[in-house]
Amino acid sequence: MSLDRLPDELHSNTALIGPFQSFTGSLVPTIVLPTKNLQLDIMGGVFGFASLNTKLMSGNFNNMLCEAYNYQAIGSDISIDKNIFGWGYLFGAKINFKIQDNIWGYNGGRYYIGS
Repeated sequence: MSLDRLPDELHSNTALIGPFQSFTGSLVPTIVLPTKNLQLDIMGGVFGFASLNTKLMSGNFNNMLCEAYNYQAIGSDISIDKNIFGWGYLFGAKINFKIQDNIWGYNGGRYYIGS
């Protein structure tokens, strides 16, 4: 069987790619709403990254294909053709709280939307 593109209905509970290394940079302007003991940071911006040394786990692909098509065994020659660079948007918020005079803690999160 020859597949140029994997069907959308294939599912796997195991990792299909990894490990890989990446470099990320971001530009995140922040709006700060300060009070005496609490501070709210609202942020939004853009990020860019470069992924290096991406590896495909062909054994996991083979297991996924065997399960999907009810085969006993399969051998695959899978490769990845992608641009190593990507970018996107990020949004987030952070709450800073005063613990002591010069000690602050924070809790927050960021949401990344990108390619």
